[in-house]
Amino acid sequence: MCAALEVSVALVQPTYAINVGYAARIMKNFGHKRLILVDAKFDRNEAMKFASHASDLLEKAEECRFDDLIKNEDYIVGTTAIGASRQTNLTRQAVPSWEIANAVSGRNICLVFGRDTTGLTNEEISKCDLLVMIQANRKYPTLNISHAIAIILYEISKSTFKQRTSASRENIDRITRGFAELALIAGVQQQKARLTEEALQRVLRRARPTEKEASLLIGLPRKVKLAFEKPEIVRLEKLKASSKEARRE
Repeated sequence: MCAALEVSVALVQPTYAINVGYAARIMKNFGHKRLILVDAKFDRNEAMKFASHASDLLEKAEECRFDDLIKNEDYIVGTTAIGASRQTNLTRQAVPSWEIANAVSGRNICLVFGRDTTGLTNEEISKCDLLVMIQANRKYPTLNISHAIAIILYEISKSTFKQRTSASRENIDRITRGFAELALIAGVQQQKARLTEEALQRVLRRARPTEKEASLLIGLPRKVKLAFEKPEIVRLEKLKASSKEARRE
């Protein structure tokens, strides 16, 4: 595993001390040290009993709210046992666990695991950059949280990562907002425009464009809108560009 890759683990509203203790232990098995507890509701002293030699991770564990986690972390990978049953369910389109290594290459990531009983909500999943799912028995796909952590950290540990600076979450959002606005200008219904924005957002998060690529995509909707609203300005810019090319020749 590439040492430059930093992986943190966030547990959302954990209630069972045994799961938190085992989570810390598994993280230490794979060399990861940053544990984040989101709206935690467990007995920390009880969890220490199950953490074994990873009690130091529990002692240093950070606490925050879910929205703060989304704001502060570089790249959020949500987890689920229930994937999309239909292609139209964009929120729960997930990559299998063995693909996560390629999907997060070159990033510092935060793996987010939901509640012990109900997992992450659709709203929480929609705020993640990527969703991953462990391919288990369809009749009983829900794994214990500590087991799921072990599997995903193992998948990550098997791969060699290439460093790559990808576009920020803010720039991805700027791109998708721009194209959603174009869809509305073109007469697309608001609901379909929203779905288009969500679909493009997920495609770009998986594709991991560079900042240079993102800047080009951010500028395109703005130029198209200008062509709709003020075509005379666009014609003038084209004439100027043509004049410059002619002078070069």
